[in-house]
Amino acid sequence: MLYCQRSYLWAWTWTISYLSRAVFSLSLEIDLLNLHNSSGLTPVAVSAGRGGAWLTEACGIWIKHWLPWTVVTLALIGYSLVINLIPFGGMMSSLLLPAIVAGLMLVCRDTESGDQDFAGAFGRGFRQRLTQSLLLGAAYLGGIAVILILLVILFISALGGFGIIMELMSGDPGLLTPALVMQLLLALLVALLLYLPLLMAFWFAPALVALGNQEAIPAMVASFRACLINFIPFLVYGLIGLVLTLLATLPLVPVWLILLVRGWWSMRVLYWSILILMLVLIPVMIISVYTAYRDIFERQPGNANQVE
Repeated sequence: MLYCQRSYLWAWTWTISYLSRAVFSLSLEIDLLNLHNSSGLTPVAVSAGRGGAWLTEACGIWIKHWLPWTVVTLALIGYSLVINLIPFGGMMSSLLLPAIVAGLMLVCRDTESGDQDFAGAFGRGFRQRLTQSLLLGAAYLGGIAVILILLVILFISALGGFGIIMELMSGDPGLLTPALVMQLLLALLVALLLYLPLLMAFWFAPALVALGNQEAIPAMVASFRACLINFIPFLVYGLIGLVLTLLATLPLVPVWLILLVRGWWSMRVLYWSILILMLVLIPVMIISVYTAYRDIFERQPGNANQVE
């Protein structure tokens, strides 16, 4: 038994090490690619503080145009609710996601330039270079499918076969030993490590297709490289985004407590308060993708924020 556990841990260690080496090997191969045939495919490394600036600049754009962005956000929420009611709606949503993001990036660009035609800008995301956006969606779906299949295989191997799965489904909590829980968490960690490169490849890809006039595959390569060389700014960006989300939520906690004490609490209050919060957070996060793209791919040479 001890030998099996050691073998299992060694297998997990080797898997994680292999994935890490694969990611860095891919980054070295990307460095060897000839990406200088188009200025839109040459990302630059920016200083760590720019991660926070992406959010502050996004907040500034949202404050100037909060009303149309609220309408856009409500439309996105309604679209998500409706399409998930359709059979295979989730797959359709993932396939169309790059085109939707491309339209939103065009909205951000037109908003910054003073154009108020939000509907026209968003529609161009579907009319222009739709094939490339659909290729991005198909590639994203394929990557998610591979990760899910691998995750299922890892879960089955961690649990020791379908027999244990059926026993767990019967509701016996005694089967969830600490060792088994650790193995399941390791499986989730591997899935996360696999999803991270996929997310990096798609973070800027729709913007590169819509704003940089790039093809799908070069856009994915450039997006991955941009995220890789700006790992520290993205870390700052994620931490500040998390803190802002918590700060935006904290003022609602006393309201929830007062309503709970007075007996006025209802799920409708919770839904409406979350909706109001999302009407701010969602557009700011969408616009921050644009401000980050502009910072990394459209930065002028010699800017003080660029890391040489």
